[in-house]
Amino acid sequence: CTVNTNMEDVTLKEKFDRDGYIVIDDFVSVDETQRLKTEIKIILENMDRAEYEVMKFSDDQNAGDYFLTSSDKIRFFLEDSVELVDGNLPDRPLSEITNKVGHALYDLNPVFRAFIQNEKMIKLSEEVGMVNPKIVQSMFIFKGANTGSEVPAHQDNTVSRNI
Repeated sequence: CTVNTNMEDVTLKEKFDRDGYIVIDDFVSVDETQRLKTEIKIILENMDRAEYEVMKFSDDQNAGDYFLTSSDKIRFFLEDSVELVDGNLPDRPLSEITNKVGHALYDLNPVFRAFIQNEKMIKLSEEVGMVNPKIVQSMFIFKGANTGSEVPAHQDNTVSRNI
């Protein structure tokens, strides 16, 4: 597969090697996107409202045990602006106060697993030259209107390496 960037045709692997990322228009269909959005709503509806962490994003990720031990779990990370009411979550839709759900969605949830392990993803991994790739985390990040805190520039593997 080739992509056209600035009037030059390059393979996906060449662009990935050169830039470290690739943008593929319409790689994920509207139906696939809707399926994931529907599933995350179900996950939130079934969430144990006592099982969450309010994230305080900073340059060092301010990573506590809840975050650092989340690689093999589905965990809920709320916006840092969430104000608890007597130690409980406010009576607002979870989709409005959640920053992200992670990090083992790809492993523990069948809908997310089917999405990440489909033939299209496998083929893309091969096209960019990955040999025996491993999935180490997955997240569903919420970007609601008028909500959300800034996440400083960071590289996830700097936290992952220290676990």
